[in-house]
Amino acid sequence: MLKYSLVIILLGFFLVSFTTNDSTTNKKIAVHEDKIDLSEAAAYKLLYENQKESNSKILNTIYWALSAIGTALFAVYGSTWWFNSKKVTDILDQNESRINNIEQNIRAEIKEDVAEIVDVELQIIRKKNDGIYEAAIDRMGEINTDFQNLKDKLNVEIKNDFSEIRKEIKTESNNYQNLLNSHNNNLSNTIHLFKESVSKELSSIRKDLTVKIRTLQNNSTLLEYKLKRIDLKQTYELAMTNKQYKLALQELTRKLILEHRMNYEWAYEYTLSKIINCIVNTNNSIFKGTEERLDQIIRLFDEKYPNEINKIKEFRKSAEII
Repeated sequence: MLKYSLVIILLGFFLVSFTTNDSTTNKKIAVHEDKIDLSEAAAYKLLYENQKESNSKILNTIYWALSAIGTALFAVYGSTWWFNSKKVTDILDQNESRINNIEQNIRAEIKEDVAEIVDVELQIIRKKNDGIYEAAIDRMGEINTDFQNLKDKLNVEIKNDFSEIRKEIKTESNNYQNLLNSHNNNLSNTIHLFKESVSKELSSIRKDLTVKIRTLQNNSTLLEYKLKRIDLKQTYELAMTNKQYKLALQELTRKLILEHRMNYEWAYEYTLSKIINCIVNTNNSIFKGTEERLDQIIRLFDEKYPNEINKIKEFRKSAEII
C-alpha cells in the first residue's frame, strides 16, 4: 500500500507540473499571437522558439519527475528492503513500464498539441497576411489613383503657369523692345546732335585755323617782303655809292612795287622821289625789265602822284633799253 501511494503521488505531481507548463506555454503563445509580424518566416521562427522552449520545459519536468521517481523508488526500496526481493523487482519493473508508457503518451500528446497550435497559428498568420495583402493592394490602387489625380492637377497647373509665364515674357519682351527702341532713338538723336556740334566745332576750328594760317602766311609773306625790301634797299644804296644809276633805278622800281604789295603807303612818295633822282642820272637808258616795272608803277600811282608819274612817263618815252 505504501508503494502504490508513493507512485500515485509522484504521477499526480508530474501531471500537475506538465499541465502548468502546458498552460504557461499556451498563454505565452496567446500573448505572442497579438504581436505576430506580417512575415510568415517570423511566425515560423516564433513557433519554433515556443516549441523549443516547451520541449525544454517538458524534458526538464520529465527529468525532474524521473529523479523524483528514482528517489521514491530508492525510498521504497529502502523501506521494503526487508520484503521479498522478487516482489520488489516486479513492482519496480511494473513502475518502470508504467513510467515509459506515461512518458510516451505525454510525448504523443505534446506533439499533437504542438502540431495543432502550429496549424492554428499558421492559419491566423495566413488570414492576417491575406487581409494585409488585400488591404495593401487596395491601398496601392488608391495611391495610384491619388498620384494620377495629383499628376493631372500638376500638369494643368504647370500648363497654366507656363502660359502665364509666356505672357509675362512676351509683355516684358515688348516693354524691353520699346525701351530699346526709345534708347536707340535717344542715342541716334544724341549722336546726331553730337555730330552737328562736332561739325560746328570743327568748322569753327577750321575757320580759326584758316585765319591763323592765312595770318601766318601773311606774316610770313610780310616778313619775306620786309627782308626783300631790306635787300633791295641795300642793293640800291650800294649801287648809288658806286654811281650805278641804272642798277639803282632797277632796284628802286622793284622796291616800290614791293612796298605797294606791303601797303607801305608812307614809303610811296619817298621811293618815287628817289626814282626821279635816278632817272636824271641814267643818261636816258635803262636795263631790260625796268621798263615793265615803270609801266606798272605808272598804272598804280597815276592818280595819287600825278606830278611824279608824268616825269616817269616822259622818261619812259625816250629811255633806251639796254
